[in-house]
Amino acid sequence: MQASGNSASFHMAYTQLASAFICCMALLAVAGATGPNVVIIHPDDMYPGLLDGYSAPTATSGQDMPVATGLHPYIDKIASEGASFTRAYTASGMCSPSRYALLSGRYPSRNVYAEWDTRNNEGSGVATKVIVPSTFMYGADLTSNIAAALQSCGYTTGMVGKWHLTPSNETGGNFGDAYTDQQAVVKQSGFDYVDGLYISNLNTCEDECADFTHNMEWVTEKALEFMNGAIEASTPFFLFFNPTMPHTPKVKEALDGTYDEYGTPAGTLTSLPDISQYCSSCSFKTRTKTWQATSGLASGSSARSEIASVYWVDQAIGVVYDYLTEKGSLDNTYILVSSDNGEAKGSAYEQATRTTLFVRGPTISAGTTVTELVSNIDLAPTIMEWTGASSLSGFDVDGISWAGVAAGTSSSLARTEIFVEMVYDRAVINSEYKKYYSAGEGDYENKVASDTVSGWYANWGTADQLYDLSSDDAETTNIAADNTTALSSLQSLMTTHKAATLNNPVSSTTLSCTTASPTTAGTCESWCASNANEWSTKCSWSKCSGCDDCSSTNAVLNTQLRRSGENFIQDMIADIAHDDVKHAY
Repeated sequence: MQASGNSASFHMAYTQLASAFICCMALLAVAGATGPNVVIIHPDDMYPGLLDGYSAPTATSGQDMPVATGLHPYIDKIASEGASFTRAYTASGMCSPSRYALLSGRYPSRNVYAEWDTRNNEGSGVATKVIVPSTFMYGADLTSNIAAALQSCGYTTGMVGKWHLTPSNETGGNFGDAYTDQQAVVKQSGFDYVDGLYISNLNTCEDECADFTHNMEWVTEKALEFMNGAIEASTPFFLFFNPTMPHTPKVKEALDGTYDEYGTPAGTLTSLPDISQYCSSCSFKTRTKTWQATSGLASGSSARSEIASVYWVDQAIGVVYDYLTEKGSLDNTYILVSSDNGEAKGSAYEQATRTTLFVRGPTISAGTTVTELVSNIDLAPTIMEWTGASSLSGFDVDGISWAGVAAGTSSSLARTEIFVEMVYDRAVINSEYKKYYSAGEGDYENKVASDTVSGWYANWGTADQLYDLSSDDAETTNIAADNTTALSSLQSLMTTHKAATLNNPVSSTTLSCTTASPTTAGTCESWCASNANEWSTKCSWSKCSGCDDCSSTNAVLNTQLRRSGENFIQDMIADIAHDDVKHAY
């Protein structure tokens, strides 16, 4: 009995020792981290109108948008705990050009591959054709984008989900290619980690996709795997997380049991995705319950699939949120939720280019509403400012940072207009809610948008269109003839934009990162004033790491943690040894 008691005593003490050691190591890891982390969650085709309670353009005649009422609690949480943007746009009304703009910070008319394709087919005097089949990460774009930039600044970078930015004639550009080749070709764009990958759209995939469709659990598990590796290594990370929905096809089939969770583009899994290995508090609803939750909210399988997709994506967002919370990393991470285009895809109208944008992060106060005009080309420079790497040389961007506006340290942006591009159509929107739409004609007519989309707009194909979005964001009334002053002003801006982007793809360059680190006492405190985190978290940011006040704070904190941990462990060992000696006699 005595031996059993000694064993139990030793086991309890050993457990306490192990727990203390893990606790101390975790505290040291947090103190030594250099953040902030950045997570972009970018669902495919998550139109603003699908979400209940947020800014969305007015539906045009003939549109019937379902609403995922009550099915996006984690999107609501991020919006309420951070910022909601009421005038957020994508730079193009279709998937690949929009995704390119987000990653590069440039207008898609400056895409290297699209520029080459246009010059090869149309000559030097024609505007770049902005379209899905010719907008890819290629040439200089592979090294001049936000992932490559952060990678050069010491971040580890990861991408999961849909890509759709590699030419189909390139090795790894198709679902039928070896999965390792698909991963490798995406890594060329500055990503250290690529998995849970859908190299292209499922609706363009036939026999090679017969055994799988959307698999949100698998993609999310890979997102956790990446973040977990970065957190364990105390390395700041950038995650580009791209759910494949609500884009068609086969969302219903993924949820109603036609397809199971074993099928993936990487092959058939030998075991189900297991997010519990990374997060004890994280979970998905069963697929059956996810589909059942949409009953009565929409008629027809297509509309119901859209709102079921929102619910499924929201659960994935919840897993990311809860994982970061459990790891103690939530308050040192920026989470952005946005999408690539709206329902009128293939056009430059509001319903094609207005997007959702919700952001939660260290410098953003809860309940913030941003009414400034922003574009997804602004995400790259904003992220660079957050991470303290805005002085990166060689990174050519067209966007500007809105970090100050979101933090409340600036009241407006140093810009009054943005542009959107689709095929040969171009549009400019200004801060006064005026929009000029310049439509291509003849050989340059927009033939990409569907007949359904073109049928929504009475002025489709009219060369010069002017709208007052403050009263007509459905773009029903062309006021070009009634407001020639606004028309002339916006046409002048358009002429300048076309000239600036003509024959002007990004050039090859070597990125050189020098993080901005204030060096005088008090500078860091001023910069971090809007952040409610403790100094131990603030001073881990690269932008603050060189401050006198931060340097001393970190040095003291690390020393105290190590000494406390070492002393505690030594005391525990001594107590265990004393108990063993006492019980031995």
